[in-house]
Amino acid sequence: MVTLILVTYDISQAQVRALSPSLASDNLTAAGKAKSSAKFEASKAKAEKKFNKKFKTSAEVKWSTDENFIHAYYKEGEITTRIAYNNKGRWFRTIKSYDAANLNKRVANSVKRQFRGYEISSINEVQEGPVHCYFVNIVKGKDFKQVIFYLGEIMVHQEFVLQ
Repeated sequence: MVTLILVTYDISQAQVRALSPSLASDNLTAAGKAKSSAKFEASKAKAEKKFNKKFKTSAEVKWSTDENFIHAYYKEGEITTRIAYNNKGRWFRTIKSYDAANLNKRVANSVKRQFRGYEISSINEVQEGPVHCYFVNIVKGKDFKQVIFYLGEIMVHQEFVLQ
């Protein structure tokens, strides 16, 4: 259980970082920028190649970077997908955001069984390495909870009363 808590904490922090990428540092020298730019372009090309191999989409893909990651973003139908690659162009994490209609039925049924009377409002599905989990937002009246579904278990991650 401690491992689950640590893993889910790390992944929840990843959600926050993925949703708000920062800008790269402007303090590099001109020579450093040129070298950094060349490395970045090689890493981005590697990331794009891996992206095109793994993610088959006809949607427009937007790319951005921060000091730690190269990010790909696209929206296909009602599902928004964000993929992070490390600075060497290796896949690091995928986060898919969608509504209840797109949630895996097994996950949806488990959440509904454990939280009777709650409605599923939105989901962030996170895959990072071997970890694959779901951050499921549920609401009942003014009661809001974010629960995590991981390896068939559900735990409450956050909860509060809506105003």
